[in-house]
Parts: sequence; structure tokens; C-alpha cells
Amino acid sequence: MKKILNINIIMALATVAVIGYIMSLFYPLYQFHTFNKQVRYDIELYNGDFNAIFTLADLNIYRDGDGGSIQGGKLTVLAGDNFTDQKNYTLEIRLDDRVAICDYTFTYSDGEHEYPIEMLEDATLLPSVGRVVATVYDESNQAVASEVLTMTPARLINGYNKTMRLEKVTLSPRYMRLGQLVTTLDLSGYDSIALEYRYLTSDDLDPADNNSYTVFEKIEGTPEQMLAGTDYGIYRFTNAQRDIPLRPLSVAVVMKSGDTGTVVKIDLD
Repeated sequence: MKKILNINIIMALATVAVIGYIMSLFYPLYQFHTFNKQVRYDIELYNGDFNAIFTLADLNIYRDGDGGSIQGGKLTVLAGDNFTDQKNYTLEIRLDDRVAICDYTFTYSDGEHEYPIEMLEDATLLPSVGRVVATVYDESNQAVASEVLTMTPARLINGYNKTMRLEKVTLSPRYMRLGQLVTTLDLSGYDSIALEYRYLTSDDLDPADNNSYTVFEKIEGTPEQMLAGTDYGIYRFTNAQRDIPLRPLSVAVVMKSGDTGTVVKIDLD
């Protein structure tokens, strides 16, 4: 009886060991598909009223698990009579007249109307707001002009297959954040990796056929460059492309080595 009990204990321990070993093999795959780096928010701020004194465009407040920033942007002065040549001005953006999320200084020039806003790191966490106001102040801290901005939030896009995933992809009616590629595969043997962002040309075409798509953006580099963990940037749709966010989207990952290549599809939804 004691011998049978010892045998049962040994068999139970062996079973637990085998199950534990199998789970350890599958854990990296579970981790790959479960722990996606999430975008907390991606919001574009702009005003498009050309009767305004100034306009803002392509300005994004972005935050993910690694931090936040105000990205890109362009300030265009439309009414130069409100500004003095070679004087410094400060653009301030406030949420509900409380929290300042942007404090950007520029020097106005009579012959120059566009001023790029560089990336500002450590953006303030965006609370729930109903009003965003941009104000330009002169050197005496007097308001020169003020504009209410439109907020356009982008939605998080999921894109993955068994071995590849696109992280931090967002989509809005005006732009697409291209994200970054992560994979469980060793791609170091390839000469180059290209990501072709595309939409289904027509609903009548076969989504499984790569020839059924129209490519609107292509990012290419070495495996080291493409897998460096750096975002690929933002693609902004032209007026003629405003229907792209409404189309079925996917990314073709093209891996080339010499004259041969392999194509892997990632659907975006």
C-alpha cells in the first residue's frame, strides 16, 4: 500500500513538472499577445477658421505607458497687423481656462507666417475637458489673440497575427499614427523590412489577395531600424484621402533578402 502511494506521488509530481514545462514554453507567446503597449490617448488640437488671427494644425497631445508629449504642430499667423516685427510672442494652450499644456515662444517676422511647434516632452495628463483655448501673448503678457480649438480624439487600432504585432497604432478622420512593429521572430537574416499601410480598394475584391489593396504609406529600413522600438510617425490624410479611415485597413510586412521576399499580412481593426 505504501509502495502504491509513493508511486502515485511520483506520478503526480512528474505530471506537474511536465505541465509546468509546457506552460513555460507557451508563456512568451501568451505574454506577446497579452501585454500590448497601450495608448492612453491621442488627441489632435486645431482650429480651421481662416477668419481667425492665427490657426493651429497638426498638433497632437499624446500619452502612452512610457510618458506623454505634445507632438509636431504648426502655428500660422493670418492677421499680421496684430503682431510687431521681430518681437517675441508666447503661445499658451489651456484646458477649461485652468491647466496650461503648452507654453511655446516664437519671434514674429513680417515676411514669415508659419512657425513650427517642436515636440514638447512630459505633456500634462489630459483630464476630461469640454473646452481648449489657445492664446498668444506679447512680451508684456498682454493677450494679442485667442482661439477656441477643436479636439479630435483618435481610436486605438489593434493589429496582430501569430508572430507579429503593431503597437501604438491610432486612427482618426484626419491622420493615422503608424505605431511600431514587434515580433517573436528573428528577422536579423533579412536585408530589409518594409511596412506597407494599405486599404481595400473595393468591397468587391478579395481581402485575402494582396493585389486587392492600395498602399498609401510605406516605411522601410533594416531589421535593426524597424525593430528599434521607435514609433514610425504620423501619416496625415489629404482631403482626397478622407475616406481611407472608413475602409478595411491592413499592413503588409515585406521581408527581403537579396532577390527573394516574404510577405506577412497584419489586419487592422
